Amino acid sequence: MLKSYLKPYLYCLRPITPTKSLSLFFILFTSLHCFAVPIENWRLPLFQLSADMGWVETSPSGMFWKHHSYSELISMISEHEITDDLTSYWRVEPALTGGFLFKEDHDDNSFYNAKFVNDIRFRRLFFRQALDVDSRYLEDQYFPAHRGRNAQGRIEEAYMQYNYNHGFLRLGRMNRNWGPFAEKSMLLSSHPYTYDALEWQLFASFFEFRKLFAAFPLKRSEWDTQLGDQRGDTMNRYFAAHALNFMLADWITFGFFESVIFGRESGIPDLSYVNPVSVYSVINLNRESEVNLMVGFHWAIRAFTDKIEWRGQVAIDDFQIDNAEDTGREQNNEPNHWGISSALYFRNLLPLNLSNLIKAQYKKSSQWLYTVDDRNTLRGERYSYLGRSLGLPENDFDRTSLKFAVIGENLWTASIETAYERKGERNILSQWMDSHMDEDLRGLPFNYTDKSFPSGDHVQRTIELSTEISGFFRNLANGRLKFSNRWIQNKNNKRNSSYVYDPLLHFELSFHYGNWTLSLPD
Repeated sequence: MLKSYLKPYLYCLRPITPTKSLSLFFILFTSLHCFAVPIENWRLPLFQLSADMGWVETSPSGMFWKHHSYSELISMISEHEITDDLTSYWRVEPALTGGFLFKEDHDDNSFYNAKFVNDIRFRRLFFRQALDVDSRYLEDQYFPAHRGRNAQGRIEEAYMQYNYNHGFLRLGRMNRNWGPFAEKSMLLSSHPYTYDALEWQLFASFFEFRKLFAAFPLKRSEWDTQLGDQRGDTMNRYFAAHALNFMLADWITFGFFESVIFGRESGIPDLSYVNPVSVYSVINLNRESEVNLMVGFHWAIRAFTDKIEWRGQVAIDDFQIDNAEDTGREQNNEPNHWGISSALYFRNLLPLNLSNLIKAQYKKSSQWLYTVDDRNTLRGERYSYLGRSLGLPENDFDRTSLKFAVIGENLWTASIETAYERKGERNILSQWMDSHMDEDLRGLPFNYTDKSFPSGDHVQRTIELSTEISGFFRNLANGRLKFSNRWIQNKNNKRNSSYVYDPLLHFELSFHYGNWTLSLPD
C-alpha cells in the first residue's frame, strides 16, 4: 500500500531540469492533496497560486474547480497512466488552524478552525463528509445555526458521486465554484453556505457540460419581516444552472452559462428548469416566467504559450428584451445588472531562478447585480442563499489590482499586491422600494435613483498595498502571514473627506495530516 501511495512521488525523482523539478514538485504537492480536501482550508492560498500559475486543471475545460480526478495531472508529470476507477481506499484528514486577525473595528482578534474530512472511494463510487468548526461563525450574523454556544460547526460537504467514462453524477451537499477563477466565480461560487444539490457532468475532447439543480430549505427570503410580509415561510426556493464550454485545441476555451432562481408555493418546481438541456433564456423571454435569470459567458485564451493567459467572465442578471415604447411596470423597467471579472497572467517571464507570476485583474459588479425588486424578493427570486450571494461576495463595487508572486524551492511563497477599490452604498440585501414598504407594491414604479456607479454620495475608496508570505513543512504544518497597508476614504460609506490609514494583519498556523489511508479491496 505504501509503495502504491508513493508511486506518483517516485516518478518525480526521474532526471529533469532544476526549474522543472521545482514546478512539478509544487504541482504534485498541491494537487494530489487538493483532490481529497475542500480547498476552503489551510491550503487555499497555495491552491489559488498554483491555479494562477496554470498548474491545476480540475476539469477538462479548466472552468470548474471542484473536480476530484487527478489522473490527468499524474499522467502529465510521470508519463504514466493512472485511472481513478481502479482505486479503492478510505482516507481521513484532520486539520487544526489557529491565528489572529487585527483590524480596528474587530473586537476579538483570535480565531480557530478545525476540519475533519472523510473520503471513501470504491472503484467508480465516491463518498465524502467534511466537518467544519470555526470560532468566527460567532460573528457571522447569517450563520444558519446556534451561535450562543462554545463551538459553532457545520457539515460543509456530504455527498456521493458516481464516475463514468465521460463525466460524473453527484448528489448531496457540495462546495461549488464555476468559472475561470479558482477563488470566486460570478455565477456560482464557494462563498455562500453549502446546500444540497444534484450535479452532473458530460465531456468529450472538445466540450464540457455541467448541470446543477438545488432545492433550498423552506424559506422565502431573508427580507420577509423587513417588508412586513406576514404570510409565513411557505415558499419553496429552487436554483438551477448549466454551463457549456468548448475547448479549441490547447489555446482557447470559451463557454456560456445560464442560471435561474425561483420560488413556488407548491412543493413541485417548474420542470422546464429541471430539464438539463432546455434554454432558460428562451423560456424567460417568451413568457417572462417568475424567475431571476442570469446569463453570461467566460473564456480562457493562451497566446500560443502557457506563459501568457487571459481569463474572464461576464454576467448579466435578469436578462430580458423589452418594448422600449411601453412604460408599464412589466416592460422596460429593469436597471442594468451586470458584472465583469478579467485577469491577465504572465508566468515565469522574469529571468529568475524561482517560479514567478505577474497578475493584473479588474472586477466590476453593478449595484443591482444579484438583486430583484421587493415584490420578486417575496417570491424568493433574490440571487442569494441564507443572506449570502450565490456568486461574488459583494455587488456595487469595482477593483483594479496588480500582483507579483514567487515560489521557493522548499515550498514557500511570497507575494506583493497593490489595488484600488471603490464600494458603493448598496449591497445584496438592499431594497429597491424602501419608501413603499407598508403599501401595496403592485403598480408602483421602481425606485432606482442611483444613476452613478458605484452608488451613493459617500463611496468608500480604498488604496491597498499588501504583502503575504507562507511556508509549508511536509504534510504536517504551515504558516501564513499577510499584512495590508490600507488607506480608506468614507469607510463603511460614512463621510470622511480624507484618506485614513487602516492596516490589517492576518496570521495563522495550521497542523494537519493527510496520509491516513487504508487500501480497500477491489
